[in-house]
This record gives sequence, C-alpha cells and structure tokens, in this order.
Amino acid sequence: MGDSAVQRSELDFQDHTFRMFDRKDLNSIMVTPSFGDSLKSGAIKGATFGGLNIQDDKGRFTAVTLSYLEKELPNEVCNVDKAEILIDPQWALFYTCKVKTGN
Repeated sequence: MGDSAVQRSELDFQDHTFRMFDRKDLNSIMVTPSFGDSLKSGAIKGATFGGLNIQDDKGRFTAVTLSYLEKELPNEVCNVDKAEILIDPQWALFYTCKVKTGN
C-alpha cells in the first residue's frame, strides 16, 4: 500500500474520536478508535471478561464510516458493503458511493 494513497483523518462520533485511514482508490477505510478510546475499550472488555458482542462493534464502525463518508462526499450516497475486523479494535470497511440524484 503506497503511503501517499492513504488519506488520514480523525472523526468525532458520539463522544469518541476515531482515526480514519481512507484508500479512496480501493474504496476501503481502516477505522480504529483514538489511542485514549482504545485504552478505555480494552479496560471495559477486560472487566467483562471479553463478553462484549463483536457485532455491536461492527455496527458502530459501520456507522462511524458512513458518518465520515457523508462529510467527505456530501454529493454522494454511500453504503458499506463489507466490514472485517483486522485486529481488535481495528476494522476494514469496504464501500461504494454514487452521485446523489434529484432532491
């Protein structure tokens, strides 16, 4: 992956900060919580003996990605087609977008 192809940014979403690594040429984004949020999440998962549902994370990272795409591409409608956990809590999400039509 050529470093110049990756657009790095941060997104505040529901009182958390996420780091976004967007590969527009591949329609894929790697999303991970900020370092501070990662530490908090690790403490919570440890306190619950890892009993959190990974599908909850998938939904949250999908919502974060859609919020990011809405801000980055305001004239397009985007969908997340696939989400894969890389290493907890890093997710790869693959998306498609099309130009908005009509009102």
